[in-house]
Order: sequence, then C-alpha cells, then structure tokens
Amino acid sequence: MDQKPIRHLLLTIALSVGAMACAGAPSSLDTASATITPTELPKLPKQTVAPLLPTNTPLTSEAAAPQPTLANDATSPSVITPSPTADLNQPVLKLFYEIPAVQLKRTLEANLAGKLTLIDETTGEEATVPNGQRLLTEINGAIQTFKGQFEPVPPGCKTCVVVGYDLPLAGESARGILTNTQLQVSIQHLFSTRMGPHFPPDTVLGHHLSASGYTLAQTAAITSDGTLYQWIAADPQITQQTDQVLPTSTNLENFKELAQRFSGVDLVTECTNFPIEYSRIDSETLQIRCPELSLPLELISPYEVTKALIDPLLEDERNFDIPSTFLPFGARLFYEQDSGNRVTIFEDGSVEAKFIITNTIASTETETVQFETILSSIPAGEIDPLIIPMLASDVIPRGVRVSVANDQTDFDELLLIRSIDGVYEFAWSNKVGQGLIPGIQILDLLIEELRPPD
Repeated sequence: MDQKPIRHLLLTIALSVGAMACAGAPSSLDTASATITPTELPKLPKQTVAPLLPTNTPLTSEAAAPQPTLANDATSPSVITPSPTADLNQPVLKLFYEIPAVQLKRTLEANLAGKLTLIDETTGEEATVPNGQRLLTEINGAIQTFKGQFEPVPPGCKTCVVVGYDLPLAGESARGILTNTQLQVSIQHLFSTRMGPHFPPDTVLGHHLSASGYTLAQTAAITSDGTLYQWIAADPQITQQTDQVLPTSTNLENFKELAQRFSGVDLVTECTNFPIEYSRIDSETLQIRCPELSLPLELISPYEVTKALIDPLLEDERNFDIPSTFLPFGARLFYEQDSGNRVTIFEDGSVEAKFIITNTIASTETETVQFETILSSIPAGEIDPLIIPMLASDVIPRGVRVSVANDQTDFDELLLIRSIDGVYEFAWSNKVGQGLIPGIQILDLLIEELRPPD
C-alpha cells in the first residue's frame, strides 16, 4: 500500500505566545444493481491525513511541551530572581479569562517561587504547572504585549470574552476585551489543555473542538432552559440564542446511559492533526479523537447530535474541512487487497467497491492510475454473520494504529471493522490469522464478483 496523503492543507494558526498555546474510530451476494462510476483516487495511504507544516496544534494529552521563549522584560518585577530572604509565596501575577454568560471564570496565579496554579472559579478545580518559572517569564513577556491592546467591556455585556491581569509587584493591572486575537486564542488554549473545555453548569448537550491543524477551538452548549451558546476561541463575544429545542433525534435518557457506560473508555485514535473533541451529555464528558476510526456503533448517534451544535461554527472561513477516513460513519467494514482493490460495506447492506485501473499515455510514456467505483448491495442480514466470527477469532485487535501511522509500514492488506465496542484493525502481508481466513475469502469473492469487465 503506497503512502499518499489524502489531502494537503496548510494552516498557520501561529500564535505570538507559543508557550501559552501549548503549556499546554456473504454467501448469496446480490450484484444485479451494480453501476460503474470512473473516479480519480489515490492508492491507500498509510496515514489518514497529510502532515502539515508546524502549527499551534494542541497537545494530544494534558501534558505541556516546550515552546519558543517569548520576548520578555527581564527588569519586570514578576520575573525578578528571588533573593535568599524573599518570601517565595509572594504573588507576582494573576491572569484572568472570563465569559460571564456561561459562568466561565478561570484564573492563573503565580508566586515568586515560580509556582503556577490554574483555578476554575466555577467548579473549584485546580491544576498546578510544575517547574513553572520559565513559563512565568514567558507569560510576563506576553503581558508586555498586552499593554495597550484592551478595549473597555460594554456595560452589562455578559457574552463578552474578558481578559485581564494583575502584577502586584509592579502595581499594574488591566482588564477588558483583548484586541489581539492571537493572544486571546493562546490564553484559551493554556486553560483548556490543562483543565479541559468549559461547559455551562446546566448543560444538557454540548460539544467542544480543540485547536488543531484544521480548526480553531470552538464550543457549543444547550442548557436546560433551552439556551444555546456558541463561541469560537478567537472571537471577542459569544452568541446566545434562547427558546432552542433539542434535535428530534435526541434520546436523552439513552444518551445519558451510553455516556455513563463509555465514560473512561479510550475513544482516541491518533490521526495526524485531527482535533481532540469533547462530547458533553448531561454531566458526562467523552473525549474523542478521529471519531470515524474510534467510535463504536452505539455512540455514533449521540456524537452526531452533540457535534451538530457546532456545525454552524465550522462553516467559518477560518476553519478547514476535516478529512474523511476509510471507515465513514455508517460503514461497518473496509477491506483492501494487496492489489489495491478495496471494498466498503455499510450498515444498510450497500456496498462500494473500487478497482485500480492503470492507463498508459503513449505520447508521454507515463501511467495514470484511476479507480472504477462499483455500487452494489448485499442483504443487511449477512453483515453480522460475516463480521462476528472474525471478531471472535481474537486475531484482530481493537484500536486503529497501522492505517494512521506516520511512517511507512510493510503491510499489503488492511481490514477495518466497526463493532459495538469500537473499531478493530488488522493489517498483514502474505499470511493472515487462521480465524480471519473464512471472512477474507468471502470478501475476496465479493470483490471478484463486482470486478468490472476488462
């Protein structure tokens, strides 16, 4: 399987404050309805998306990574090296990030010893940044950039994003609407990577997309009184709509039960540059990444309902489309032969097969590779009898790694299966586990029956 990126995107969400940005899913086959559609399609790549140039892509965990040092004023009282007799607990900095309408109030407090503590004033949660002296110096440098970039908060504006700071040793403070959006995004990212996304306390359904190679950070939540809040991290004000109703496909009690059952389950697949997502259902928050290659069958419906809350935000021109993967929602199985021919079987029994067609251009003596797409179907009742024995063989493990790997692998064939507890993947060359052979033979037969005439 030759590696070729699905698409190339270039995004530079370059933040002035890099450190603040990251200090922080058949027997009888009916082929009578087959149709042929020539399409251009590359060979199956070894990764789901193309690596992008360096951006402020967020960390895949809560741990912080080293970042370029920001400009700073070494004479500022907040970065003075403490003397042996100094009170190391003396406060030197307080940073504020607030959105009153959604009861978001987070602060960062630092003392002379370099201890940094992040506090969620709404929930009472705290997070400590170890070895924070360097970060403290960098934040101080950013604050020098803050100066003169605040606008007054309009009276009574609860949907405004308010940023501020106190420097007790210098006797300086400021608070207002920050006009530098890069710095505002950095502050939001600093808090969210350390403390998780914020949802209003009475959220019924919500969804958060973290900053990534494709998206700005954005959040939406609908509360128990029918108010829908939506906000993008770079915007100075959030939107608020009242008298909203839950989507008609919402089965809230079922969603709550599913969220509780899957709480703590690993729903993260490391697709390059994909955002980390958080699906909020009542009091449960599920962390998800690359949902098409991570989510089990039962979680697709609640995920799609919460994700729909932020879909209007994704239309913003500052975001890029997140690529689809080999196993889109609705697909139960994807299989690629060593020939490069492949087949996808969907939950309703529809089948999509793709066959490699190589053409030689005589005038230039070059070859072009195309796919011919065959659309067909099998009885939906034959899908589980095909899939269940393969999963029961213990040959194919849960979790997707090979098809999203950044490096080349030596595997020629690939199998992906979505089941009730997640997505399973198996890749091989030449030999396959005995337990998978009957199912693979059925899939090979299906591909052969659908093959277009030469």
